[in-house]
Amino acid sequence: MVSDLKKLHIHYDVKDHFISMDNFSTASNAIQKIIDDLSKQVFGGRLRYQLVIIPPEEGTFLKTVGICTFIANVTLVPLTSDYITGVFEELTSHSPQYYASNHVRAIRDLTKGFLSKETEDLEKCIPRELNLDRAFKAKSDFYTSCQTNKKIRGLGFDDSKDFPIKSDHFKNYISKDKTRPLESDFVIYDAILTSPVTEDKNFQWDFEDTVTGQKISAYMHDESFKQDVLNGKYPIKQSESSDTLKILVEYQKQERNGEVIKRETCIKTVYRFNDVEITPILKDLPKGTKFQQILTTPMEKFWKH
Repeated sequence: MVSDLKKLHIHYDVKDHFISMDNFSTASNAIQKIIDDLSKQVFGGRLRYQLVIIPPEEGTFLKTVGICTFIANVTLVPLTSDYITGVFEELTSHSPQYYASNHVRAIRDLTKGFLSKETEDLEKCIPRELNLDRAFKAKSDFYTSCQTNKKIRGLGFDDSKDFPIKSDHFKNYISKDKTRPLESDFVIYDAILTSPVTEDKNFQWDFEDTVTGQKISAYMHDESFKQDVLNGKYPIKQSESSDTLKILVEYQKQERNGEVIKRETCIKTVYRFNDVEITPILKDLPKGTKFQQILTTPMEKFWKH
């Protein structure tokens, strides 16, 4: 059941009564991502809402996004912290208390304020603790799309004929990619060596996980094992899928514009080469290390005894 509806206007100053489908689509995606980020960071993701498109009116091109909220069984309040209060005041000129239970108006005004501020000013009032990186990227995509369309002379975020953001200033609303470090994932595999590196070069080794058949391509960071292979201590068989290894693989990650991406996959330690144990698996493994093991059914365990 819809409990409220507020309009968020994106007003394009264009000579003709239309814009390109690309501009329209980019704007819609940007608004969705910005509101998603604000809802998650300010209301803990508990605000139930839906975005709808309201048909434009004649004159320039007025794209109106309707924000519908739904009746909830719990009272929603913004997450309490000094920096969230500061963000409200910077983006809306009001405190969170001003909005009381009118959450949809709050999210609409926060979004409008986020879109209206230049990047330099926005980065001053949005603390790093409030992860709106995805919203920053969405806003940049929106303004880049507008900048590309030379027919868009300006922008406004109400239904008036005033367009305070002129096209030659669009560049001031575009931000650089934002990255955040993330802890790596670690997995111990029993793997088949499908493509070794037998030269002293930083190429990727290829493996196949014996449990799932997953293909693994990784850089060899176990320098001791690498040199032993090059010196002939562990000769590589010529036939494919012959050599087996137990390896610790690190998946290095980072967050870019709010999305998790892989940076590099590398082999930290080779524990076993075929039947030769090179080094035991120590207890001080990186936190959260997973073991990729073959799962046995209760009946298989029964027949082993």
